[in-house]
Amino acid sequence: MNTTRNRRQNPIVDWAVAEGLLGGIVLALAAGSCARAADPIPAVSEYSGMCDASAAVGLGRGLFAVANDEDNILRIYDGGRAGHPVWQSDFTAFLRASPDSTESDLEAAARIGDRIYWMTSHGRNKKGKERASRHRFFATEIVPAGGGFELQAAGQPYDRLLIDLISAPALGRFRLGAASTRAPKSPGALNIEGMAADEQGRMWIGFRNPIPEGRALLVRLQNPSEMIAGQGASIGEAVLLDLGGLGIRELARSGGYYWIIAGPYDEKKRFALYRWAGDGAPPVPIPGILPAGLNPEALAAFERGFAIGGFKEGRRNLADFWSARYGTPEGLSSALGIAYMYLDAGEIDRVFVYLEKAFEERDSNLPYLSMPFYKDRLHTDPRYQAL
Repeated sequence: MNTTRNRRQNPIVDWAVAEGLLGGIVLALAAGSCARAADPIPAVSEYSGMCDASAAVGLGRGLFAVANDEDNILRIYDGGRAGHPVWQSDFTAFLRASPDSTESDLEAAARIGDRIYWMTSHGRNKKGKERASRHRFFATEIVPAGGGFELQAAGQPYDRLLIDLISAPALGRFRLGAASTRAPKSPGALNIEGMAADEQGRMWIGFRNPIPEGRALLVRLQNPSEMIAGQGASIGEAVLLDLGGLGIRELARSGGYYWIIAGPYDEKKRFALYRWAGDGAPPVPIPGILPAGLNPEALAAFERGFAIGGFKEGRRNLADFWSARYGTPEGLSSALGIAYMYLDAGEIDRVFVYLEKAFEERDSNLPYLSMPFYKDRLHTDPRYQAL
């Protein structure tokens, strides 16, 4: 592979961007650095022209739009053709970015119909200095163009969301005003990195930081379309989710679930994938995709299965992938994780093979099996009672 000294031209790694993998989840966290994938990994595609990819949305026809947190350029890539973007446009002027610091720190995106909403971090810069350009919520319309798409600005950018969050009575206990004065990767600071739309056209905002009481914070935004029309934000309920002490690094909705990539508020490299049904349900860990870091071969195994038979077949492929490596240095250390995968695939006999191994390992996550999510799937089986 050729290398370059120009950081802007280093390839970003498509670990699982846009439609297809994980039912449409965007696994953008690994693209947060310009580290290259080890050679060779044929299943991994590289898209060049930017670094620090931070948000992506599938457009259809194999195309996806990407933002990064180092400039205000939105780019569209062809998922079937690695390389440079097929379209791009700089939105700095539209965002009315401050001349002294134009970087908006784009971190999240969510699609409703033919409109994509974009969110900046709303936090301070890494030195703890306040930058007005980092307080933006805006939208673009997906417009057909030349057999593909382009993005056109919609409405006007909204720049008062941080004030709305701080002043919302329902959020007072989280002390977001104090959090907003700290550098974003310091304990108890403020940093938004996830956003997903619900069925009613509202938005869940996911916070990387703060992590109140050791739980991840989500806040519902009631009126995104009215905000870009000039109305004030209507802040809805707040939810705290137990993600093992991690915050939200990516958030997407697909297949009737919210999918959450959880990660630390700082630079540590501990990540986990969760599925959340909303409406008071607890988040359910989905092991095997993000073990100790991203595994592109595991993602490729899931992708092959997903392309054939959707999520269920993807999970079966993934379970077989880790089952073949169980007990080896490159394998998944948790038998319980493999059992979860086979459960999603409907392979109940294989589930109990690995549940027995998990009991032998005294896996600390076994209490999750008592959750209602597993009641009808496992609890009535005599083998479960025997365990």
